[in-house]
Amino acid sequence: MELEELKAQLNNNIEILNNTFEALGLDASKCNVIEISESGEFDLGVEVRAVEGQSSIQQDVTIKAAAYDQDGNIVGVTDAYLYKDSFTGFDVLWIYLNVEGAAFRTHSIKVFAKEG
Repeated sequence: MELEELKAQLNNNIEILNNTFEALGLDASKCNVIEISESGEFDLGVEVRAVEGQSSIQQDVTIKAAAYDQDGNIVGVTDAYLYKDSFTGFDVLWIYLNVEGAAFRTHSIKVFAKEG
């Protein structure tokens, strides 16, 4: 499969767990695979904004992305961070899954937020 085809397939299988973002006063309505390397590592872009009427967050937040194979086994997990002292209501995070061959084994991706 061509890398562009694979990217489109992965993008169709991204699930944003909105309740985890909303619980922290955030919205993450956009997420997509930006690039896949020849060896199968890949980058995700995640657009994060404060919920309407807010421009800050109360605590540091970890944004995690977990990749799963066809059988539901975890292929890899990676994360990025939003810091309360520098978040101004909007950011786009670049999350890199540095697992060789991950893109070729990944069937679905879940993106979620947690405190810390």
